[in-house]
Amino acid sequence: MIKNAIKIPFLAVTLFALTLPAAAGQWLHILVEEEGSQETVRVNFPLTLAKLVAPMIEEHSDGDLSQIEINDRRLTVQELREIWERVKAEGDYRLASVQHGENDIVVALEGPFLIVRSREGSRHQVDVQVPTPIVDALLSGTSDQLNISAALDALSTYASDDFTLVNVVDGHDRAKVKVWISQNSDQ
Repeated sequence: MIKNAIKIPFLAVTLFALTLPAAAGQWLHILVEEEGSQETVRVNFPLTLAKLVAPMIEEHSDGDLSQIEINDRRLTVQELREIWERVKAEGDYRLASVQHGENDIVVALEGPFLIVRSREGSRHQVDVQVPTPIVDALLSGTSDQLNISAALDALSTYASDDFTLVNVVDGHDRAKVKVWISQNSDQ
């Protein structure tokens, strides 16, 4: 069922939707589909709107952008900055490897990307890549909130004709979630 397939990737989709560039002609695409189902969701969002909306989100977030919850642990933006600086100081390396049943997921820093990727043969196929300058920009500044506007500006330099940020395929029910940016408005 699509609802089950998008629970985990939904947070990633939401975060990436808020950290996309606002250059003319660029579009955010979100595809959620399940093989054999009548349900498919396609979103095509002009990125120029993201740049207009970002300051409003930052201004009216009421502290919601000041912390992130990971495994029931709330991390403040300052804690995230400290962790990120330590991660970057180490250079390219594997941050984590998670093996659970039929799933084998790796989180790593590779060149200019923070990646989350499943190994071949995993039941869930995951491919997430975030340019490290986007993370830098998101955590920039001295305030206690994420800097969405800076992240939008930084990602615009990575926007190519077809740049995939998130691609997840659930091996059980063959549900798929894909988030990418492109120059085409209709995908």
